[in-house]
Amino acid sequence: MRPTKTELELARNFLPDACPRRYCYFWRSHAFEWDISPAKGCTFLDDPMVGNKYADKPCRRCNPTSEVDHFEPLEPAANEDGIDVTPWLESMLENNRLLLERERQQSEGA
Repeated sequence: MRPTKTELELARNFLPDACPRRYCYFWRSHAFEWDISPAKGCTFLDDPMVGNKYADKPCRRCNPTSEVDHFEPLEPAANEDGIDVTPWLESMLENNRLLLERERQQSEGA
């Protein structure tokens, strides 16, 4: 499914902590599906990664109350569209670094 020029322009303007939809492995299809909310389009909880410590936690990109960022780039789609996933990856790494740091501090204080 090839996005339109308008869709690609919208995608280039996604904030680093936003759900990048078709560029995330856990998005439900290879389309942007603008009429679907990130909470409805994210499939992480439907099929979580085996062994993931946070398999029962939703992604913060679709549920702002979650601390876990499950973004996993769908590089073939991004490469096909000429989209750089680096901002989303950097945001995911920072979000999860902060989470792990809080957990470490809590365990040291316990």
